Amino acid sequence: MTSLATLVSLFVPITIGFGFVRTCIPGEKHLCRHDWLRFCLGVGVGFGLCSCALFVWLLTYGAVHAAYIVVEIGLAILFGALAAYRATGCSLCKSTVPETTPTAWKRPLLILFGLILLSVCLSFALESRIHPEGQGDAWAIWNLRARSLFRGGEQWRNAFSGTLVLSLPDYPLLLPGLVVRSWIYTGTETQNVPVGIAALFTFATVGVLTAALSALAGREKALLAGIVLLGTASFVKLGAAQYADMPIAFFFLASIVLLCMQDRLPVSGAVLLGISAALAAWTKNEGLLFFALLLITMKWTKQPVSGVLMGAICVLTILAIFKISLAPPNYLAKSGGTALLRKLMDPSRYVVVAAGFVYHLIHFGGQRLNPLVPLFAGILLLKHTAKRGSRSAAIILSGMCAGVSFVYLITPFDLAWQVAWSLGRLLLQLWPAALFACFYSVDVPTAPPTTRSETVPPSSQALAMPDGVMPERGYLNIILPDGVIQDAHAPVHRTYI
Repeated sequence: MTSLATLVSLFVPITIGFGFVRTCIPGEKHLCRHDWLRFCLGVGVGFGLCSCALFVWLLTYGAVHAAYIVVEIGLAILFGALAAYRATGCSLCKSTVPETTPTAWKRPLLILFGLILLSVCLSFALESRIHPEGQGDAWAIWNLRARSLFRGGEQWRNAFSGTLVLSLPDYPLLLPGLVVRSWIYTGTETQNVPVGIAALFTFATVGVLTAALSALAGREKALLAGIVLLGTASFVKLGAAQYADMPIAFFFLASIVLLCMQDRLPVSGAVLLGISAALAAWTKNEGLLFFALLLITMKWTKQPVSGVLMGAICVLTILAIFKISLAPPNYLAKSGGTALLRKLMDPSRYVVVAAGFVYHLIHFGGQRLNPLVPLFAGILLLKHTAKRGSRSAAIILSGMCAGVSFVYLITPFDLAWQVAWSLGRLLLQLWPAALFACFYSVDVPTAPPTTRSETVPPSSQALAMPDGVMPERGYLNIILPDGVIQDAHAPVHRTYI
């Protein structure tokens, strides 16, 4: 019975998200191939909306209660009806995508992608079986906060006590809220819930990457990018660790994808972009930096931001309420101005941060084959095409790296320890979005069209007479420009492509 309740608790937010995404990005009356992209986007968006709804419930009624389930079912019905009403046609289906690789590679790529996906599923299941409670931050931060909210009753605000410094009580509540709302369905703190949420975010990230590239750049690019992402061992391990780094990686990727698709989407697509970027801020503090960089980049590239702000306002309001009324000050705020200036003037700190980046880039992926090597080789050797959103994506991702470096420079904790502990995970947060931006902007060379030539005998020319061909006395004369007449008895050389 608990397993069934767990499945229902995970199915409801996916239904909400799919309906909401299909409302913002309308589709056909029937399902089309781009609904796979809507579904994968809906996984994360639906979970994010449910997490926000739970927080509003806690603020309003003061404790978790089974009646909250009615709220989510009502949202599922509402967005399902809106999606059906808005099913007026799929704008993505109207745009054509050129083939990017020879046809002979389609089936081998698909088979290789399927085999790697199967092995990753088995690896994820084995990792979750060995560590059902997740890794360090899962039970020290995210699941700990979820248990405090679920067990706390009317005292749930104590979960954000400033004495719990190492559990980072100022971090937003997307992931703990998701775990709590599922435990309301099950009535017990089953560990299947965090595992299921981690699996859905991990594979939805792969789904968004491949579905978006298939819609924008071709199926073969999508399969190649999916193979690279699934082949990154540390990415799969991070997903099974039940950290919030995988959800925020999903929202980074979804926001970059929606940014690059703005010219193919209605105005409501910008609303969805704003919600996705704001949900990144509702996941972890670095999401605030991402949202600010998104707005700055859109203003710099002269793109309208009104729709983005319209979509983000509700989520950002919830985040502001949490930060002002519940969360203690962030650990960065404990340092005074003089201490910050002294750290920024210390050259050794820059050396430590730079060395940390070099080390984690060299060992990126957690395996002998570094996925950055073929990626950088492709970027250097292949042709680039200036596509809408690709420049903005590069600016945002570069800004995130610069922002992370600045935070390391001013951190009050031991710098070497914090770089060693967290930088690898921060780079993995950006990895799916970086893969999308690279494969989206790089052109994979195509095979030249095959040609065959044949000489058509005169007798066969009479089977099909094009304009300007007139039979006369058993002969076939072809009228050419300038009044030149060619004797049809001469063989005609045709080339087929």
